[in-house]
Amino acid sequence: MIWTDNKSQVPAGRKVGTVTFGGFTYDVWHTNGYTAYVSQVTQKSGTMPLASFFTDMVNRGWAPKATTWQVDYGVEVVSTGNTKQRFSFNNFAIPGEPDPTNPGAATVGGRPRVSG
Repeated sequence: MIWTDNKSQVPAGRKVGTVTFGGFTYDVWHTNGYTAYVSQVTQKSGTMPLASFFTDMVNRGWAPKATTWQVDYGVEVVSTGNTKQRFSFNNFAIPGEPDPTNPGAATVGGRPRVSG
């Protein structure tokens, strides 16, 4: 998981280090089968260098060198302080190019952009 906004929650596992991707520093948490990159500052919009995270996990031996089939982005609600809140996302895109070796798949070469 990549956490871009955190309200004092602690991921599973233990903190094993930090990395900097796209100008943001993340605390890296890991336990068997789960990895979290927790941004040290809140990110409400911008670009996300997904390939950097995937490469880091592969280099650490936490993920196989395999195809990523799905990328999700959303909200995991912890608390709204007992007030109504609206969560919206716009302009979410993952630029990619068709993968000629795997029809129906794409090679992600860009950086997704989220704003809102």
